[in-house]
Amino acid sequence: MRQGVGMLLLALLHVLSQDPPTPSVLPPAPVPVPSLPAGSRVRRPEYQIGRSPADYLVYQGRFTEAGVEALRPMIRPDDTVVVSGDGGDLASALKIAHMVNAAGGSVRMSGHCYRECAAIATVADRFVVPHGASLLFTRSSLLAADNPAGRSLAACIPAAVPDRGLAWLAPGVIAGAGLTNIEIEWSLDPDARASYERLTGREIAWIDAC
Repeated sequence: MRQGVGMLLLALLHVLSQDPPTPSVLPPAPVPVPSLPAGSRVRRPEYQIGRSPADYLVYQGRFTEAGVEALRPMIRPDDTVVVSGDGGDLASALKIAHMVNAAGGSVRMSGHCYRECAAIATVADRFVVPHGASLLFTRSSLLAADNPAGRSLAACIPAAVPDRGLAWLAPGVIAGAGLTNIEIEWSLDPDARASYERLTGREIAWIDAC
């Protein structure tokens, strides 16, 4: 018995006499990445203004009072101002048409022209719809334009179409409202209308006659 206890003590002393094991190397703690303050994030500008290679003055983006005031000093006599898109303030959009009229110039649309953009056509002395562009009206923006041409076009949109629903009006319908200032260089083939709606993801009322 004493011999067994002695052997156990010797074994314990042997263990205690050994060098402690080398501790495992721990990875460094991750360095926290500070989040950017809200004001430092890059925001897309509401509007952009510049000159095209054809020397057109181009206004892209939402129609705002600040955008109109930035555009005003850049309009030259007999200038062509290109507009596109939709959204923003209708009154500001119509001011662009009045400024271009005062300069003796013309408004030319690019790409898709909806709502506020399309309402410009009821005011501009000359409004050009080039090949491939899409001019789509809404009853609400036509009535808000508050001019005879806008009200006449709005009356051609069936009551079943929502006030903010997009409506395409045939060139004959537009001319019949007295808008001979709108120069339409092309018209979408009726067979392509369904494909166009799928492409844009928008439901459109196609008005061929008033």
